[in-house]
Amino acid sequence: MFKSIIIVTIYIVLFATTIGNAASISSVVCFPVCVFQVCTQTGKQIKIGHMPMIFAWSEVGLIKNGIKTNIRPSCFFNGGFSPITCNLASVPDCDTVRMVGNSGAAGGPSENQTVFYSFNCTIIA
Repeated sequence: MFKSIIIVTIYIVLFATTIGNAASISSVVCFPVCVFQVCTQTGKQIKIGHMPMIFAWSEVGLIKNGIKTNIRPSCFFNGGFSPITCNLASVPDCDTVRMVGNSGAAGGPSENQTVFYSFNCTIIA
C-alpha cells in the first residue's frame, strides 16, 4: 500500500512538472497560478493587472519584434499587489509585455516564471 502511494505521488509530480513546463511558454498563463488580467495604457502610464494579487516581479519589459526594453525602474509595485503602475518618460513601440517573477507560493521559494502578454503600445515621445 505504502509503495503504491509513493509511485502515484511520483507520477503526479512528473505530470505537474510536464504541464508546468508546457504552460510556462504560454502567452498569457504561467504555472501554477500567474495570470495576466489586464494591461492598459493612459498617456505615458501603463498598468498591468495580474493574479494572484501578490507576486514578486524581478523583470518588467516591453518587446517589439524580439527587442526588449526594460521598464522596471519606472514601475511602482505597490508592495507586490496588483496592478503594477509604470510611469514612463516616453512609451516605445511594443507588441508584448514580458514579466519575470515568482509568488513564493505555499510559504516557500518558487521558481521564476516568465509571462508574456500581447499588448500594442501607443508610441508617445
